[in-house]
Amino acid sequence: MRFLLSTTALAALAALAPLSATAQSPACTHTVGMVVSLTGAAGRFGQAASKSVELAFNELNAAAGAQGIAGCKLAFDLRDAQSQGSVAVDQARQLVDLKKVPAIIGGIISSVSIPMVTSVTGPAGVVQISPASSSMASRSWCRTHASDEGNESMILVSYDGSADAQAAIDRVAEVMVGAEVTVLHVWEPLGRFTRTGPMGSAGSWTDTLDLDAANEDRSQRQAEAGAQRATAAGLVAHPRSARGDGGVASMILAIAEELDADVVAMGTRGRGGMASLLLGSVSRDVVHHAAVPVLVVPSPGSAQHWRRRQPRSAVES
Repeated sequence: MRFLLSTTALAALAALAPLSATAQSPACTHTVGMVVSLTGAAGRFGQAASKSVELAFNELNAAAGAQGIAGCKLAFDLRDAQSQGSVAVDQARQLVDLKKVPAIIGGIISSVSIPMVTSVTGPAGVVQISPASSSMASRSWCRTHASDEGNESMILVSYDGSADAQAAIDRVAEVMVGAEVTVLHVWEPLGRFTRTGPMGSAGSWTDTLDLDAANEDRSQRQAEAGAQRATAAGLVAHPRSARGDGGVASMILAIAEELDADVVAMGTRGRGGMASLLLGSVSRDVVHHAAVPVLVVPSPGSAQHWRRRQPRSAVES
């Protein structure tokens, strides 16, 4: 992993600060914020990054000499994210709200960078430079908020009310703080499974249509319930119900393409029993055929069950 900051980029950052009156020697300081993990799991990467920035700033100031950069000395205010998104947000907010920095360098890992851009730098219009984070979530947030035209969300959450689907919403809220999402529930018409009524009679189609109307209504309520859960978790959520004549997975994929979604999030398992046998594994089909990354999340109970079934050495590894 390399940490590279070009002199052109840093000079551009300095130009974002108010331009002071020209002076013969740097009598003022342009301060750029830096939030990286100096401690915790990513501590060694953050320490290396901070040393790289310190070296770059020293070289820039030395090359600028008495004239300074835009008339001032270039400096950075280093803060420790402790490898935690919540800590990074607090540190970034102090730098933006109190120190009024024009830009922030960091973080090194996506779990730190994403909360910073969604909660602090993005809404404040402050430049954020992340030298290493590569998560699709940050790209999704930027695309969602780059336009004022009100386009639909780039994050699609498939929701059926199951514990796994609830866990998927919670996980999205955790890693994509404040993101805008579409919560989708797909319902299937009974005609997909029943072609004729009892003894081949045609009269049962009326009952089938009535049941389909009821299923559509329940689907809309389910989508709204999912959106409410997402909103309570801090996401900007829009409910959506869709009829899946070709199956749940096919409709999820079609809507993901329609929305130009960057990420599809869903639970590992939805309905069980006979419905699962008839429909197949929706999450498996979506993963196999999706053109975008798919975040598949098990419910806490499913994860604990899996861990209990594994040898202790496998879990610890």
